[in-house]
Order: sequence, then C-alpha cells, then structure tokens
Amino acid sequence: MTRRPSWILAAALTVCVAPGCTGMFTKRAIERFAESMQAQNLDDLKGTTSEEFEQKALRQKDAAKGLKMLKIPTGKVEIVSVEEIEDGKRKALVKVGEKDKAKEVEYILTKAKGGWVIHDVLLKQDSGGGQTVERSVTEQMDLLLTCRELLIAWREGQREEKLAFCDESLQTQLQPLPPAWFEKLAKEIAGPSQQSTFKPDARLNGEKAFVVVPHPQGSLFLELHQTETSWKLHDLAIEPSSKDSTGIRALSKVVAALNQSAQFLNAYGSKTQESLTKSTTRNFKQCLTGADLDKIPLPVPTLLADAYEARQFTDGTQTVKRVELLLHDKDQTFMLTLREEEPLKEDGSKGLAEFRVDEVTLFEKGDKDVRRMSSVFLTHAVVHLYVAALRDRDMTKLKELSSSNFNDRVWNRPEASFFAIMPDPELAPGEMEVLSTVFRGDVSEVTVVQGETPMTLVLHMARGWMVVDDVLLPAMDRPTSLKENLEVLLTVQAFASAMHRKDLAALVRHSAEGLDRIAWRQLSEVPPVALQFQRPLMNEVTALQKFEGGTVVRTSDGNVLAEIKLVREGENFVVHDVMLIAKNNPEQRMELMPTLRQMIAEGSIGPAAQRRAALQQAAAEAIQQQAVRKADFDPIDPAVYTR
Repeated sequence: MTRRPSWILAAALTVCVAPGCTGMFTKRAIERFAESMQAQNLDDLKGTTSEEFEQKALRQKDAAKGLKMLKIPTGKVEIVSVEEIEDGKRKALVKVGEKDKAKEVEYILTKAKGGWVIHDVLLKQDSGGGQTVERSVTEQMDLLLTCRELLIAWREGQREEKLAFCDESLQTQLQPLPPAWFEKLAKEIAGPSQQSTFKPDARLNGEKAFVVVPHPQGSLFLELHQTETSWKLHDLAIEPSSKDSTGIRALSKVVAALNQSAQFLNAYGSKTQESLTKSTTRNFKQCLTGADLDKIPLPVPTLLADAYEARQFTDGTQTVKRVELLLHDKDQTFMLTLREEEPLKEDGSKGLAEFRVDEVTLFEKGDKDVRRMSSVFLTHAVVHLYVAALRDRDMTKLKELSSSNFNDRVWNRPEASFFAIMPDPELAPGEMEVLSTVFRGDVSEVTVVQGETPMTLVLHMARGWMVVDDVLLPAMDRPTSLKENLEVLLTVQAFASAMHRKDLAALVRHSAEGLDRIAWRQLSEVPPVALQFQRPLMNEVTALQKFEGGTVVRTSDGNVLAEIKLVREGENFVVHDVMLIAKNNPEQRMELMPTLRQMIAEGSIGPAAQRRAALQQAAAEAIQQQAVRKADFDPIDPAVYTR
C-alpha cells in the first residue's frame, strides 16, 4: 500500500480546524436541530442535543411541542461568530431567517454523540418591564415541563409525589394537613381533568419564576424557586373567573388557615385549653376560657375526615385577611371563621400576623337555626351579671355589659343616676332561672325569671363580647322595652327633681323649646305654682304611649292624674307640657305652660310681678323712714286724777 507523506496529513488536519471548517460544523449542527424541531421529531432532537439538554428540555414525549412554543427562530442560518468557551464548548452567534427579517440567536454547542450538538439556546426576550433579557431555552423548557409534571402529579400522584414538587417551606406547611383536606386541596389546584392544551406564560427573574397556566376556574399562577437540581413550587394562586368563587388567592394562606383549623378542632375535641389558646384570636379565647365545651359538641373525627369548602376574603387589596371554612356532618354545617392577628409575645411586642380561629357558627335545620359558639358560651354568663346589676342598680356594671346604643340612650346620660330611686323594674333577690334561649346569628334572646318577674334579655356580639341591647318586660299600656321606657322616664325624673330643687337652669335643660321660650326665659326663679306639679310627676306610671315625634306619660296617685307630654329634640326627650287632672272631676284641670303664660301676662309672676314687688318694697321702706312727731307740751301727771 502506498503511504501518503506526513505533510499531506498535516495539511488535511490544518483544513479541518480552520475557521471555515469550524463554521461549517457549527452551522450543520444548528440546521439539524432546527430541522428536527420543525419536524417535531423527538428522537432526532435527542440526537442533535446534549444529554443535559435532553434531560431538561426533552424528557417528555410531547416535549417537541413545548419546544416549539418558545418560538425559536428557524430558517436560513448565517454564522456571525464562533467563540471557544470553558469546558470545550462553543458559543455561536447566528442570524436566522431572511436578511431583512433575520434574528440573532446564540447557540451553545458541545462535543458529544460523535460530533457537535446543541447544549443550549439563548433567546433575547422582553422581560415584561420594557427591557430585553437573554433567556436559556433549557431553563425555560425545564420550567414548563416541571409545571406540567407538577399538575399531573397533583392530579394523579400519591401524596409524597405531590410534596416532592414543593420547596421546603411549602412542604412544611402541607405535611400536617389531614389526608381528606390535602386531597381536596390538590383536586382544586390541579382541576378535574388534564387540559387539552398546555400554553403557559412564563416570566423568569433570576432564581424565581412566575408561570400563568389556564385553569377550569380561571387562571393558575405558579411561583417557583430554582434549587441546585430543579424548579420547586413555592406558592400559587387561582384567580376566579366568576363572582361566585373566591378561588385560592394564596395557597400558603389557605394552608395556614387549614392547619390552624385542624389544630383548633383537635384541641376542642380533647379539651386542651393551651392548644385552644394558641389557635384562637384573643377575643374568641375569652369566650372559650372556662366554658363548658360539652354544651356544643363537635364531631371532630368526622369533620377532619371529610372534605371542606373554603372561601377567602381580602381587605380590598389582594391580601387575604379572612377565611371561612365550611365543614359538614349529616344535617349540620359548621363554619370556622379565621382572621389574621398579630400574636402577643412575652415582652408585650407583636409577632407576625397569622390566621387564628375567630368564631364557629353552627347551621342546623336547613340554616333556620343559626348559633354562634361565642354567643352560646357568653350569653348566659352575661345575662346572670346583667340581671344582678339591674337588681342592685349597679351603674358601672350596667354600662360595661350594655350595647353602645343602650348606653347612649340611657346609661351614659347624667339623668341615669335617678335609676337608683326608680321603682321599676322591681327585682326580688334570689336565684335566677333561665327559661329559654334563642340564637339568631349575632343576636341572642334569653328569657329568665328573677323572683316573680319574667324578662327577656336581647344580646348581640360587639367588640368580641356579648352585650345587652335591651330588656323586655311584661307591660300594659306601655312599651315592653326597658330602653324605651327609661329613655323617657329618666327625663321625667330629672324634670321633677329640678322643680323640687328650684333649679331653673336644670328645668331649661329638660324642657322643650316652647316651654322654655314661653315660661322659663321670662322668669328668674321657679314660681311657687310650678311646685304643685312636682309630686304628680313622681307618682306611679300607669301608661306610656307614643305619638309621632313624642311620647305621653301618664301617672296617678289615685286622686290626681298627670299627663306629661315629651317630644324628641336632638338625641333626647324633653318635657313639652304637663297637665294635672282631678280624678273625681276630670274637667278640673291645670296645665303647666298655659298657667305660667297667663300668670306672666297678668303680672303675678315674671317681669311685671318683679317690678310691682320692687315698688311695694320701696313704698314700705319709705313709710318706715318717716319721722314720728312728738307733742310740745308736758303730759298731765296721772296723780291729778287720783286726788
């Protein structure tokens, strides 16, 4: 065999490593990759790419479709430059397409599989903020395939498979969930079935990625963080497509609420007060402290073993502040309401906000019977305290246990001090008996008997506590509402007291504008005739009747009847007029305002009477000052008449 000279071999080797040869191999590798991608031939794609590219971007049978979604430019390839980089790789800058529409793309190539193959493709894309960034095709494909695998695992895989796609923080939150709740959550995230098309929209930002995927309920937003080996789910949200659904606004918040609910239910079932304290808000904790939990038994095992319905509510922004969890057992529904609260630390400072159970509502008999746990546990305790405060006329306790409306209309008024001397309601000492309790959501009605007096206390929830809004008492010819009675009768008591004390300023304060203008403004002191009205004002109340804009109070001592007409001016009732009627002779009447007006006109009281009294006093003083004249002769000695 004829041997070729060594210089020929050297020349051939020189040709193979020349720039033209390098560009030729590079160009051919890129063209083979583009042709395989256009043909959607997965086997050919694997033959034209590195093992790392194959593992990250081509590990699924329909990966070629996903690769095409990235819109890698195809067409005529023109090598612009080839640069040798680390690890024996090459970076090739090429123009793809016709000259007037050519796009620049960077390819990273490596020696493998018997030649040069594609290791990665770098695409210039819009960052979403108006800037152009360079993004790796292998990273994008790895991300998109991970999202697809994640959804498949969450739809079909076992619990451990689902958790494997989550980062450490999300795994820590998900692991404690009861199995039934975890599966319910997984189905809601993955959707009822695999989507016919998978067209995600991905945005990468360093080691974080945000992917939007179509979802049966709207849009699924995935937040993934990149680890050393793969992308892991950090959080997600489902944007609802209808107003009837609240979706999952933040998976981490839903999971936190579910874990806290499970902790609460377990603590409630085991009656572990310390755990109840950790899982409830400060207000709800007060309701449960010392409460007899057996009054409201919860079927804890059943509730934890069945699915739930969750609704999330924001504060007007995208931040979830309240979660409602609906749990069902036969003909009962239990709703756990959770709110964010900053826990108090031992040093008095506040920690990070977290969800705590704030209320449990029970729905029975087709939602007709609604009870709140806080109402049930607090109601009877508050009722006992309130009835005792009424009996003892304890104003401080009455204010503490009353609603703001009750306080504004009655207990916070200065006239409320007269309640201590009022005869009604007369409550005998002794043990109070509870006859019935009716719960209507936030409102509770408790009927009791104290001594021989039955009454119904109406309570509602305010500031995390049950407060009394009214007390209903049996009555004839008057309202049953204690609040409505006292609102009027306290003014009558204050008016009578002002008369007794001859306090003209207080009478003005408790009188209507007409009585003030016609009578009190004309006087400098309370006239004696007005004092005749004092005693009838304080007699036993026989009737209290409303009319438009006011109320008439009737009193009687058996001989004299009194009708006190009150009208509302501003927020309070004031006395418009008082009429006294002789019981045996009803036509014999005296009205306060007309009487005072007539006497002022006649001058017996008021300015004219004051002027007349001043003249009379001046005349009397003048008479007393006149000198008494003496006789200018000596009187006859009485002894003369005895001689």
